[in-house]
Amino acid sequence: MINIGIVDDIQIDRNLIMVTINKVNTNVKYVQYDINNLLSNNLNKELISKIEGDILSEKIQALIIDQSNTSKYGSVDGTDIYKYFYKKLREFPLVILTNYKDDALKENMVDSDKIYDKQSFLSFDDNSLEYAKKFIRNINRFLENKMYLERRINELKGSIIEESYDEILEKKLFLFEDELSNYKIINKSYLQKQLEEVNYDDIFNLIDRVEDILNNE
Repeated sequence: MINIGIVDDIQIDRNLIMVTINKVNTNVKYVQYDINNLLSNNLNKELISKIEGDILSEKIQALIIDQSNTSKYGSVDGTDIYKYFYKKLREFPLVILTNYKDDALKENMVDSDKIYDKQSFLSFDDNSLEYAKKFIRNINRFLENKMYLERRINELKGSIIEESYDEILEKKLFLFEDELSNYKIINKSYLQKQLEEVNYDDIFNLIDRVEDILNNE
């Protein structure tokens, strides 16, 4: 089961997004974020807090964001939501739906591959299905890589317990936990303790090795 969050201020559009996704995968649950239900004088902060809590609890594993959201209490720019979570969780599956792609591209940190033409996405034509298939593929790849990293971290922790202190194992654990922080919100206290002892040449070499492993899985 895949859990997808949807940020859109229009219920009809949220319904159309769900229908589009369900055309390529029916094994999906949705969490809808309607800013009309937010009462704060800081809509961005309240919405981000809600989404972040759902990511932390793994209630959602991907997010579709309409670029423009308006309620009687104010508005939310979808690119602000995108940039916040892209910076915090680099590998988390995010897409922006917009009818003004050029405007979204002007924003720093917004990947052109993560910007979908909203009208096309909701049209139910071949392009719409390709968008949906691409998004589902990205989610599946994200989940597979996340599970792989979690498994390797558990294996390394087990090895460290069995073998007592081992510098190489400690550095590998550092690397895998650091990489996992791009996929999920984790407690980095262990990482922070290790920073002063890290040989960054070794770490960069290990990063290359992990990327090769992930790409070849």
